[in-house]
Amino acid sequence: CKPWRPSLTALCQDAPAGWVDNEGASCGQYGEEGWCTSEGAYGDAWQSTWGDFQEYAQGGRTAAQACCNCGGGTKGSAACVDKAGWQDSDGDGCLVYQESAWCTHAGVPGAGWHKTWGELSEYGKDGTSAFDACCACGGGANGSASAVEQPAPDAAPSSDNAS
Repeated sequence: CKPWRPSLTALCQDAPAGWVDNEGASCGQYGEEGWCTSEGAYGDAWQSTWGDFQEYAQGGRTAAQACCNCGGGTKGSAACVDKAGWQDSDGDGCLVYQESAWCTHAGVPGAGWHKTWGELSEYGKDGTSAFDACCACGGGANGSASAVEQPAPDAAPSSDNAS
């Protein structure tokens, strides 16, 4: 089992700070209204007739990417570092997983992960999945840098995973 980690909210900041969707709803409102969950999924109060989070994106980010209470935001601490150089079987690294909301800090698939792609863990490489390698996915290791400070991999995100 993985070692205990401090509260996710203590390690998270909405990114960008002050984000609002294209209709003016804030991260706080998404949480208070029950429109999202901390795992990056739709909350009980989200109406299917509203469409998906992407329809309300602002600045290229959805609530699931920008808001801590929706599984997004900037996560990490000085105690977590992504596995150096890790990339999945398609060549995507931890930063892509974080920015695409493919996983959450709680170690589950995020709102950006499409079920048609299969199980997220199937994209592991050399026995290591994003859940093991990436701080943003609940993995990583103790170190001196946060997941956010890790450089993006040189490889471009795979078009195989485009929505």
